[in-house]
Amino acid sequence: MKQQKLKRQVIPALGSALVLAMSPNLAQAFKFSITDDVQASFDSTFSYGVSMRMQDRSCRLIARDNGGCASIGAELPEASQDAFFINTDNGDLNYNQHDIFSQVIKGTHELFVKAPNDWTGFVRFTESYDFSVDHTRRTELNGDARGLAVHNFQMLDLYVSKNFDLYGHNSRIRIGNQVISWGESTFVLGGINWANSIDVRRAHVPGTQLKEIFRPAPMISLSADVIDNVSFEGYWQWKWNGFQLDPTGTYFSSADIAGKGNDGAIFLPTSAINAGVAANPAGAALLAAGLIVPAAAGTVGDPGGTGLTKAQLMTTGAVGPRLIDGFSGLQHPGDPDTPNSLIRRPFATVLVNAALATGTALPLESMKEPRSNGQFGLSFHYSPEWTDASFGIYYLNYSEKIPFISYVVDPKYASNNPVSAAYKIEFPKNRELIGISTNFNAGDWAIGAEVSYRPREATAIDASVPTAAGKQPLYACVTDGGEANGHYCKGWVNEQKWQTQSTALQIMSPTSGIGQWILPVFGASEGVFLAEAGVTYFPGLKPLGGIPWSLPAYAVPDKVSAGYVISSSVTYPNAFNSGFNWSPQIDWSHGVYGNSPNALPWQGGAKAATATLNLNRQNRITAALAYTWYTGGGSQNMAADRDFVSLSAAYNF
Repeated sequence: MKQQKLKRQVIPALGSALVLAMSPNLAQAFKFSITDDVQASFDSTFSYGVSMRMQDRSCRLIARDNGGCASIGAELPEASQDAFFINTDNGDLNYNQHDIFSQVIKGTHELFVKAPNDWTGFVRFTESYDFSVDHTRRTELNGDARGLAVHNFQMLDLYVSKNFDLYGHNSRIRIGNQVISWGESTFVLGGINWANSIDVRRAHVPGTQLKEIFRPAPMISLSADVIDNVSFEGYWQWKWNGFQLDPTGTYFSSADIAGKGNDGAIFLPTSAINAGVAANPAGAALLAAGLIVPAAAGTVGDPGGTGLTKAQLMTTGAVGPRLIDGFSGLQHPGDPDTPNSLIRRPFATVLVNAALATGTALPLESMKEPRSNGQFGLSFHYSPEWTDASFGIYYLNYSEKIPFISYVVDPKYASNNPVSAAYKIEFPKNRELIGISTNFNAGDWAIGAEVSYRPREATAIDASVPTAAGKQPLYACVTDGGEANGHYCKGWVNEQKWQTQSTALQIMSPTSGIGQWILPVFGASEGVFLAEAGVTYFPGLKPLGGIPWSLPAYAVPDKVSAGYVISSSVTYPNAFNSGFNWSPQIDWSHGVYGNSPNALPWQGGAKAATATLNLNRQNRITAALAYTWYTGGGSQNMAADRDFVSLSAAYNF
C-alpha cells in the first residue's frame, strides 16, 4: 500500500509548468557585487495559490467502516478492496465538494554567485504557508503532517561548481545538492531519469514551478569531453533521499500508513474480521445456526470511523466489547440490546474471548531508510559529425525511492491483532538500471527516445493477503522462488523490467509543420505541442501465480502496460492589449493498456486532463487558472473522485 496515484497527479503539474519553463525569461534578477572579483544575482518569486475540490467523493473508494461501499472482494483472489481503502481514504474523507483544500503563500529564491577561475555557486530555497490544508472535516493532521503541509521551509539546490581544463578537454565538477537530468523523458516516470526523487506534495501546490518538483540530492558530479564528439558525466550521491509523499490526511494523500504524519498502524476493517470468523469452523457453525451474525460496518476500523485512538484499537479492552455488540446484531456499538441480541450475546462473548481476544490494528515497527552508500551513475554521450543525432548510454546504481511495506510476525504483537504482526516501511537497496537514448530532429520535430532495463526491480506485494492454496493468515513471502520463515515477510519480489518511451516536440509556427493547420484554427501566432508514449514490460511476471501483488484496490498487474501523455498550448501575445501573453493549454494522460506493477507508470483505463489558462507578462507577472479532471481505471484509480480547480498568481523580481 504505497503512494499509488503519484503518476496521474504529477502529470498535470508538470504540463502546466512546462509552458512557463519554455518561455523566454525576461524578468531581471537583482545583480550586485560582493567584491571586485565576485559578482552575484538574486531572484525571487512570490506566489499565491488556491485549490478547491470540485467533485463529491466516490462511495466505492471509501471503506465500509467509514460510510463507503468498497468491495469486500478484489481481482486478486482472497484480497479485499475494503481492507485496502480503510488505510488509504483519510485524505478523501477530510474534504467535501467545494471545500478549499489548499491556500498557499509561497516564496522561492535563487542566489547565483560567480567568482574568479570559473568558480560558481548556486542556492535555491523556498518557504510556504498553507492557510487551508489543515481545515479538515474528519481527522486532524498530526504534528509531522502539519510541519510539512502547513508551514514549510526547504532548501533545494545548494552547490558550488568549477569549470576547468582536464588534459585539454572541457570539464566541470559540481559539489552539493543538485539535480541530474538524464534520458529523454518529460512526463513518463520509471525510465532513465531516476537519479533524483520527486516531491509529489509540491506537484499539488498551486503555483509550483517545474524546478521545485525534483528533489535535489547531495552529490558530487563530474562532466567532461573525453574525445572529439564523446562526453562523459557521472555522479556519486552521499546521502539518500526518497519521494516526498503527500502528508497523511491531506487532499491527495492515499497512503495513510506511509506518508509524513502517517497513522503508524494498519487497521483491519470489520469486513476482514467477519471474513476471518466465517473461515473459522467454530465461527462458521455459529453463523450458520444464527447464533451470531456478521458485525455491522463501523464496529471496528480506523480512529476516524470508530472514535477510538490508535492505541485503543490495538487492545482487546476497547475492541472486544465492540465486536461482541457487532456479532450480537447491534448496528452500532453501545446501542441498547434487542431480544435477538440478548440471545446471541453469550455466543458472541465466547467467540470473541476465545478466538478474537486482540486488537484490530498492526503497529508500525520501524521505517528503515537505506544506507547512503552505493548510489552513483555513469553516462557517455556520442554526437557524430555526420548527423544531428546524439546517442547516450547510462548505468545507475541506486536504492529505491518509494516505500514498500513488509511485515514482522512476533508473539509480542499477539495482543494488537489476530495475526500477531507489525509492519515495516522499507526501501530496497542495490538496484541497477542500464539505459540507452537518442535524440534528433526530423523536420519540424525534435524527437527523443530511450530504453531502460532493470534486472532487479522491486515489485510490491502485500504479505498480509492469504493465498488460495495455503490459507495462511500471513503470506509466506516469496524470496527468489522460496519462502521466508514467517517471522519476516518481505513486501516485494525482484522482477526484470524493461521500459521504452519516446517524446516528440514541436514549437508550432504559422508557416510550417502542424502549426500551419492548428494555429489558424485558434487564431494564435505560436504554440507548443509535446507528446510522449511509453511501454513497460515485466517478462517474468506471473500475474496470478500465487503472489499477492500490491496495487490499488488489489488489482492484478500485467506483464505489458502502455500509455501516452499529450501537452499542447497556443499563445496570444498581448491579448486584448492587456500586456499579457495568454496561453490556453491542455494536458492529457491515458493508461491505454495494462496495469504496471507498483502502479508506475500506467494504470489501465485511467485518464487525467487539465485545462489551463496561463497569463504571462514578460515572466515577471504570471497567473494560471486550471481545472483537473480524473476518470477511468475503476476502483484502482484513487484520484477518480478528486477533480479540482486551482488559481495561482506569481510575481518575479
